[in-house]
Amino acid sequence: MKIIFLDIDGVLNCKSTPNPRNFPYIVDPKLLKRLKRLLDRTGATIVLSSTWRYDPAGIFSAKHWGIPFMDVVPDMPKQPRSDEILSWLKAHPKVKRFVVIDDEDDELDQLPLFQPSANTGLTDKIVKGVTDYLNGKTDEDMRHSVVVRVLQTFDQLSRGTRDECPQDWMTDTVPSRSRRPSAIFEVSRKPFLRRSSSKSPFDM
Repeated sequence: MKIIFLDIDGVLNCKSTPNPRNFPYIVDPKLLKRLKRLLDRTGATIVLSSTWRYDPAGIFSAKHWGIPFMDVVPDMPKQPRSDEILSWLKAHPKVKRFVVIDDEDDELDQLPLFQPSANTGLTDKIVKGVTDYLNGKTDEDMRHSVVVRVLQTFDQLSRGTRDECPQDWMTDTVPSRSRRPSAIFEVSRKPFLRRSSSKSPFDM
């Protein structure tokens, strides 16, 4: 089983997503279409890690917009999102490959993170990277350093606001930072075993 742990804000919407009525839970149809194309290419299943899951209205909105998720990660107050994801994985040992798509870090350094900019949301470049990872063609993630994120914001301000976020005008111009080559996140009988260390993230 392949799993995508999905954030929504900054992934399926962005700063230019139209929201004339100022709804709290909004999805950009073009970004959602991009996500569904990713699911078709990988056969992956979505588990929501988004803060939308805290609010019944958020869950209702996710279903209303047609986000095809099958579960949510547990709510662990005062714990980072990485702990919530690891807890879900520990309860589902049949997962063979997974990724996290999130525009924030939230202590996700130990996980395969694909990090779009909140200025653009999910891009074609991220879709390709996730597809290659889940299909076993690569073991590189696509996270951005703080410096890159600052440069992205500066670039947006200098260029002015674009008409719509799905044009990939920013993220695709910035090279992604891959993980340490020694880290492999394919789940096996001993989950998340890193070649550089004998300790699993489950060893707490």
